[in-house]
Amino acid sequence: MEARGVISRMKHFEVISRYRQGESYRHIARELGINRKTVTSICSKYKEGLRALETSTHEKEVEKATEALVLTRSYDSSKRENRTYTQEVERRMKELNQEELIKNKRLGTHKQALTAIAVHVILIHEGHSIGYRTVAHYWRQFKEKTKEAFIRQEYPLGYRLEFDFGEVKLEIAGKVRTYYLAVLTCPASDFYWAYLYTN
Repeated sequence: MEARGVISRMKHFEVISRYRQGESYRHIARELGINRKTVTSICSKYKEGLRALETSTHEKEVEKATEALVLTRSYDSSKRENRTYTQEVERRMKELNQEELIKNKRLGTHKQALTAIAVHVILIHEGHSIGYRTVAHYWRQFKEKTKEAFIRQEYPLGYRLEFDFGEVKLEIAGKVRTYYLAVLTCPASDFYWAYLYTN
């Protein structure tokens, strides 16, 4: 039996995989030859990560929760090959990109595009162990679109309020509906207020 806390990354993911398939901690520990307390610790951290991911509302919170969920222990990555971007992951990302193109044709160009963070969350929920930065790198290559130039500017509190509005198309109960979206933003405090309306 391995010493507690000394566990390979592959076994770590196997523990989580077996837990997700409904196996008990005791059964996982016996099958993999790992201390039951180690299995409990790994599964508890995994459940905490899922809870944090489900309650995250900001993109930065989602990114942080996702990385905490996947990168649960530190290790030397200097000599590591990119083994997380597998053919299966590539195929799934191509499918998601294709679905995005179809959605664009149905709904028109929109600001509701699938982001790298959303793609990463989908892949993690489907059981792939891949980092956000890897997903972002390859997703950017898939998109191959010219991005709008964006220069970050700093403003003091209370100095600037931005307003934007636009048309969004949503598919609800199988029907494509047009709505209008108004957004107020305070750049200094990162406060956002949005209102979705029909006319």
